Amino acid sequence: MLPVSEHENFGTSKRQLGQLNEEVQRLTAKLARLSISSATSPFLKTTGVNLPVPSRRLVEDLIRLRGRRSELFEGDLFSDPPWDILVALLHGELSGGRLSIGDLAKATGIAQTTVMRWLATLADQRLIVRRPDHYDSRRVYIELTITSRDALYRFFAEMTVMLAAWEDGPA
Repeated sequence: MLPVSEHENFGTSKRQLGQLNEEVQRLTAKLARLSISSATSPFLKTTGVNLPVPSRRLVEDLIRLRGRRSELFEGDLFSDPPWDILVALLHGELSGGRLSIGDLAKATGIAQTTVMRWLATLADQRLIVRRPDHYDSRRVYIELTITSRDALYRFFAEMTVMLAAWEDGPA
Protein backbone atom coordinates (compact mmCIF):
# COMPACT_ATOMS: atom_id res chain seq x y z
CA MET A 1 0.00 0.00 0.00
CA LEU A 2 1.33 3.44 -0.93
CA PRO A 3 1.76 6.12 1.73
CA VAL A 4 -0.85 8.88 1.49
CA SER A 5 1.50 11.42 -0.10
CA GLU A 6 2.63 8.95 -2.80
CA HIS A 7 -0.99 7.90 -3.42
CA GLU A 8 -1.99 11.56 -3.93
CA ASN A 9 0.96 12.07 -6.32
CA PHE A 10 -0.11 9.00 -8.31
CA GLY A 11 -3.63 10.45 -8.73
CA THR A 12 -2.24 13.83 -9.76
CA SER A 13 0.18 12.23 -12.23
CA LYS A 14 -2.59 10.11 -13.71
CA ARG A 15 -4.81 13.19 -14.14
CA GLN A 16 -1.96 15.18 -15.72
CA LEU A 17 -1.17 12.29 -18.05
CA GLY A 18 -4.84 12.19 -19.11
CA GLN A 19 -4.80 15.94 -19.79
CA LEU A 20 -1.60 15.66 -21.81
CA ASN A 21 -3.05 12.76 -23.79
CA GLU A 22 -6.16 14.81 -24.63
CA GLU A 23 -4.01 17.74 -25.73
CA VAL A 24 -1.84 15.49 -27.94
CA GLN A 25 -4.99 14.06 -29.57
CA ARG A 26 -6.38 17.56 -30.17
CA LEU A 27 -3.10 18.78 -31.71
CA THR A 28 -2.78 15.63 -33.84
CA ALA A 29 -6.27 16.17 -35.22
CA LYS A 30 -5.50 19.81 -36.00
CA LEU A 31 -2.23 18.89 -37.74
CA ALA A 32 -4.04 16.24 -39.77
CA ARG A 33 -6.70 18.80 -40.72
CA LEU A 34 -4.02 21.25 -41.86
CA SER A 35 -2.11 18.65 -43.85
CA ILE A 36 -5.25 17.41 -45.62
CA SER A 37 -6.56 20.89 -46.43
CA SER A 38 -3.16 21.99 -47.76
CA ALA A 39 -2.67 18.84 -49.84
CA THR A 40 -4.07 20.14 -53.10
CA SER A 41 -1.47 18.83 -55.49
CA PRO A 42 -2.92 16.43 -58.07
CA PHE A 43 0.37 14.55 -57.71
CA LEU A 44 -0.85 13.30 -54.33
CA LYS A 45 -3.94 11.72 -55.85
CA THR A 46 -2.02 9.10 -57.79
CA THR A 47 1.13 8.33 -55.82
CA GLY A 48 0.11 8.05 -52.18
CA VAL A 49 2.72 10.56 -51.06
CA ASN A 50 1.84 11.97 -47.63
CA LEU A 51 -1.45 10.08 -47.38
CA PRO A 52 -1.87 8.27 -44.07
CA VAL A 53 -2.88 4.62 -44.17
CA PRO A 54 -6.37 4.39 -42.68
CA SER A 55 -6.81 2.25 -39.61
CA ARG A 56 -8.41 -1.12 -40.16
CA ARG A 57 -10.82 -0.34 -37.32
CA LEU A 58 -12.08 2.81 -39.04
CA VAL A 59 -12.72 0.85 -42.25
CA GLU A 60 -14.48 -1.87 -40.25
CA ASP A 61 -16.63 0.76 -38.52
CA LEU A 62 -17.68 2.16 -41.88
CA ILE A 63 -18.57 -1.33 -43.11
CA ARG A 64 -20.59 -1.94 -39.93
CA LEU A 65 -22.43 1.36 -40.38
CA ARG A 66 -23.29 0.44 -43.99
CA GLY A 67 -24.68 -2.85 -42.71
CA ARG A 68 -26.68 -1.11 -39.99
CA ARG A 69 -28.13 1.32 -42.52
CA SER A 70 -29.26 -1.63 -44.64
CA GLU A 71 -30.93 -3.13 -41.56
CA LEU A 72 -32.77 0.09 -40.77
CA PHE A 73 -33.88 0.75 -44.35
CA GLU A 74 -34.91 -2.53 -45.94
CA GLY A 75 -34.41 -3.29 -49.60
CA ASP A 76 -31.89 -1.85 -52.01
CA LEU A 77 -32.72 1.76 -51.23
CA PHE A 78 -29.05 2.57 -50.56
CA SER A 79 -27.40 -0.01 -52.80
CA ASP A 80 -23.89 1.02 -53.81
CA PRO A 81 -22.02 -2.12 -54.98
CA PRO A 82 -18.91 -0.41 -56.44
CA TRP A 83 -18.27 1.47 -53.20
CA ASP A 84 -18.83 -1.64 -51.10
CA ILE A 85 -16.42 -3.58 -53.31
CA LEU A 86 -13.69 -0.93 -53.07
CA VAL A 87 -14.03 -0.65 -49.29
CA ALA A 88 -13.97 -4.45 -48.93
CA LEU A 89 -10.78 -4.58 -51.01
CA LEU A 90 -9.19 -1.91 -48.82
CA HIS A 91 -10.20 -3.82 -45.70
CA GLY A 92 -8.68 -6.96 -47.18
CA GLU A 93 -5.39 -5.16 -47.83
CA LEU A 94 -5.31 -3.68 -44.33
CA SER A 95 -5.99 -7.14 -42.90
CA GLY A 96 -3.11 -8.61 -44.90
CA GLY A 97 -5.28 -10.74 -47.15
CA ARG A 98 -6.20 -11.01 -50.79
CA LEU A 99 -9.78 -11.30 -51.99
CA SER A 100 -11.15 -13.42 -54.78
CA ILE A 101 -14.45 -12.74 -56.50
CA GLY A 102 -16.16 -15.21 -54.17
CA ASP A 103 -14.56 -13.54 -51.13
CA LEU A 104 -15.81 -10.15 -52.33
CA ALA A 105 -19.34 -11.51 -52.76
CA LYS A 106 -19.29 -12.86 -49.18
CA ALA A 107 -17.70 -9.73 -47.70
CA THR A 108 -20.16 -7.35 -49.34
CA GLY A 109 -23.31 -9.46 -49.40
CA ILE A 110 -23.57 -8.80 -53.14
CA ALA A 111 -24.44 -11.61 -55.57
CA GLN A 112 -21.36 -12.98 -57.29
CA THR A 113 -22.75 -12.15 -60.76
CA THR A 114 -23.29 -8.55 -59.66
CA VAL A 115 -19.76 -8.41 -58.24
CA MET A 116 -18.37 -9.68 -61.55
CA ARG A 117 -20.34 -7.10 -63.52
CA TRP A 118 -19.11 -4.26 -61.29
CA LEU A 119 -15.54 -5.53 -61.40
CA ALA A 120 -15.62 -5.15 -65.17
CA THR A 121 -16.69 -1.53 -64.76
CA LEU A 122 -14.10 -0.87 -62.04
CA ALA A 123 -11.38 -2.46 -64.21
CA ASP A 124 -12.42 -0.30 -67.18
CA GLN A 125 -11.98 2.75 -64.95
CA ARG A 126 -8.61 1.42 -63.78
CA LEU A 127 -9.71 1.20 -60.14
CA ILE A 128 -8.98 -2.52 -59.74
CA VAL A 129 -6.69 -5.12 -61.27
CA ARG A 130 -7.13 -8.87 -61.53
CA ARG A 131 -4.26 -11.13 -60.50
CA PRO A 132 -4.29 -14.86 -61.28
CA ASP A 133 -3.88 -17.35 -58.44
CA HIS A 134 -0.70 -19.25 -59.29
CA TYR A 135 -1.89 -22.30 -57.34
CA ASP A 136 -5.46 -22.48 -58.67
CA SER A 137 -5.98 -21.36 -62.26
CA ARG A 138 -9.75 -21.08 -61.66
CA ARG A 139 -9.32 -18.31 -59.07
CA VAL A 140 -8.54 -14.65 -59.65
CA TYR A 141 -7.60 -12.20 -56.93
CA ILE A 142 -8.80 -8.60 -57.11
CA GLU A 143 -6.58 -5.71 -56.00
CA LEU A 144 -6.92 -1.96 -55.76
CA THR A 145 -4.87 0.17 -58.13
CA ILE A 146 -2.69 2.98 -56.83
CA THR A 147 -5.34 5.47 -57.95
CA SER A 148 -8.22 3.82 -56.10
CA ARG A 149 -6.13 3.07 -53.02
CA ASP A 150 -5.02 6.69 -52.78
CA ALA A 151 -8.58 7.94 -53.27
CA LEU A 152 -9.73 5.67 -50.44
CA TYR A 153 -6.82 6.79 -48.25
CA ARG A 154 -7.78 10.40 -48.93
CA PHE A 155 -11.45 9.66 -48.14
CA PHE A 156 -10.59 8.06 -44.79
CA ALA A 157 -8.07 10.80 -43.94
CA GLU A 158 -10.72 13.45 -44.55
CA MET A 159 -13.27 11.42 -42.59
CA THR A 160 -10.81 11.21 -39.68
CA VAL A 161 -10.40 15.00 -39.73
CA MET A 162 -14.17 15.49 -39.75
CA LEU A 163 -14.61 13.08 -36.84
CA ALA A 164 -11.85 14.87 -34.92
CA ALA A 165 -13.66 18.16 -35.49
CA TRP A 166 -16.72 16.67 -33.82
CA GLU A 167 -14.57 15.91 -30.77
CA ASP A 168 -13.45 19.56 -30.68
CA GLY A 169 -17.09 20.59 -30.19
CA PRO A 170 -19.48 22.65 -32.30
CA ALA A 171 -17.99 25.00 -34.86
